[in-house]
Amino acid sequence: MSIERGYTLIELLVVVMIIALGASLAALNIGGTAKLPGLRLVAIEFTNRSHGLLQEVIITGQVWGVDLYRDEQTDSYGYRWLKLENNVWVQRKPEGLEAFYLLPTDVVLELEIEGSHRDIEWFGYDASGELVQDFLPDIALLGSGEATPFVLRFLDNHSSQKVEIIGDLLGRITRSE
Repeated sequence: MSIERGYTLIELLVVVMIIALGASLAALNIGGTAKLPGLRLVAIEFTNRSHGLLQEVIITGQVWGVDLYRDEQTDSYGYRWLKLENNVWVQRKPEGLEAFYLLPTDVVLELEIEGSHRDIEWFGYDASGELVQDFLPDIALLGSGEATPFVLRFLDNHSSQKVEIIGDLLGRITRSE
């Protein structure tokens, strides 16, 4: 009488789980490429929000702007929406959007306006609680559909990866990597 010995279902499942666990750990350790989807997502969100606001601007004929800033308390970059009311820029919350967005701390912004580097200013409060920075947009969105020509780079603080958002005078906003 011969007895055939094989692997049980439990033994096979344990081996498959060990292989799957090893593959997932290897994927997490790739590091540099794991950051790009996060950068891409932040850039896509900015692009989509800007497109949405530009459509509202064209329909209503109002003038809005995007102010890029660096937050002193969190040491992260962000952006907020400004609206021109009675020749004064004020922070407002567009319909369907938040008034401002803080980016993850490992994301750095670089801005070029019409081919010239523009520093992104600190935004915060002094010791007495007074606002330090005036409201001025870096990028204007006009009711005619025009916009300030710009290149906005989203950079990973820990690698050389970047995603660029490019806006032209005609209000077209595109993303490149």
